[in-house]
Amino acid sequence: MSIRGRGTRWGGVVVSAVLGCLVMGGTAGATEAGRFEAFIASDAHSERAAGSAFAADASMPPDCGQRQVDRRVDTEILLMPRFAGAAAAPTEGAWMERWAVTRCGDTRQVNLHFTVARGEITVDVAIPGETAADPGQQLGVMQALAPYARDALGGCADFAVVDSRLSSLPAGSIPAQGSEDPIAWSESWSVAGCGAARRFLIRFQPGEARSLVRITPQ
Repeated sequence: MSIRGRGTRWGGVVVSAVLGCLVMGGTAGATEAGRFEAFIASDAHSERAAGSAFAADASMPPDCGQRQVDRRVDTEILLMPRFAGAAAAPTEGAWMERWAVTRCGDTRQVNLHFTVARGEITVDVAIPGETAADPGQQLGVMQALAPYARDALGGCADFAVVDSRLSSLPAGSIPAQGSEDPIAWSESWSVAGCGAARRFLIRFQPGEARSLVRITPQ
């Protein structure tokens, strides 16, 4: 399992600054990073995260009676978790975890978004697969994609994104939305519902005021 901090991709400038302190050898930051690594490796958190990944996969089409959680693929820090005193769990922070779930012979990546505020940990299910979009960008794409998906699936209103694959991605991290030098990239999103499935090419264009994504049926 790997823990990465890709602030420019997931968390913007604030996280980049925090991670910069770690690279430069900040003692407090290094301590927090070590405690976080121990926390996510703990049996209590691993069981909770694996259970969340299993439940999230169960809600995605197609139905499959043979499923198992294989492993946590990696972890990406959005906001470096902080710990109060001797607390074993973080009191503040945010991160993403990718889990591999095998279902009926295929392996799918389930993405979980964890946030902690005042010691309360919540988990939300993000778009599955390889997507490099941050949670805000994912929500924007889902809103824009909905009418295209309903039309492509014959009017089906009960559909879900079941996979995402990177189609093109520049070398290095993706600059935060609104940066002076935005970089576009493309992903292929698969949607399924009502017994049908379709794919869409999503071109992300961060920094553009009018249109942040371009959607093309495949």
